[in-house]
Amino acid sequence: SPNNPGILYQKGHLLMKIGRSQDALGVLDLVLKSNRNHIDALFDKGLILESLENYEEATSCFSQILDKKFHINSLYHKGKSLFHLGKLESAVYHLDQVLEAIPSHKESLLYKTKSLFGLGLLKDAQDNCQKLLKLDENNIEVLYIDAEISIKTAKYENALMNIEKILSQNPQYKETLYYFGLCLAKTGKKEQAISIFDNFLAIYPTHFDALLHKGITLQQLSKFEEAISCFERVTPQRLDVLRHKAESLMCLGKYEDALGCLEKTESTDNDVLLQKATIHSILGNYEKSSACI
Repeated sequence: SPNNPGILYQKGHLLMKIGRSQDALGVLDLVLKSNRNHIDALFDKGLILESLENYEEATSCFSQILDKKFHINSLYHKGKSLFHLGKLESAVYHLDQVLEAIPSHKESLLYKTKSLFGLGLLKDAQDNCQKLLKLDENNIEVLYIDAEISIKTAKYENALMNIEKILSQNPQYKETLYYFGLCLAKTGKKEQAISIFDNFLAIYPTHFDALLHKGITLQQLSKFEEAISCFERVTPQRLDVLRHKAESLMCLGKYEDALGCLEKTESTDNDVLLQKATIHSILGNYEKSSACI
């Protein structure tokens, strides 16, 4: 019988497996029309919707299954979909249920780690990274997340170690190059950092942070003209960019230019006012210097 729910489900499942998602959804909806509690049809529909990035409806399918029974795969996929919806606390709640049953469930550990990272719970996220790396020490995605957390917590040596592991496996993993340059700069390898920043900027020429930190590194190497050129390429000209540019101009003795740079902002930040006061004092404008302080 062409209307037999069992046969219809098998047809929908096969259509899903060969990538005919919309056709599969149409068949699975016929199954669910005759039996709205068909677990396998609900699960397959949820998987297809998830693959189509329709996370709201995917979550609804997995929730319907979980209302009826404890279903590990539905818990995982609901947690994953909730992560993509930005509902991170709820994602962690569902993924924890998977991990309570299967502590080594790598996919759940990964999405829990991403959720914790998104929530700013960096220590918990990094603890989960370590659990994942014990299961798969060369997992590039986990090494990258661990490196990001290490950078945010100023553990640059640890981040550098992870980035080097990533690049040893995949030298073309260009996303790591900015972090590689940053960590090299932070650990005193400044000339090498400039070279890495240049490689990264050849791919992403307007990357704000790469331009900013290349400029700062050049400044630390007393290459002030090059640093200024770098800062001028940064968009937008944020306060920290203008301050670094002014600092380089001062080191070159271009005090009027440095002052003009700082005058572009009306910031009352204490460091900016002190910088202006210093320049006015050097130029002999003592009243203006005093007014800044």
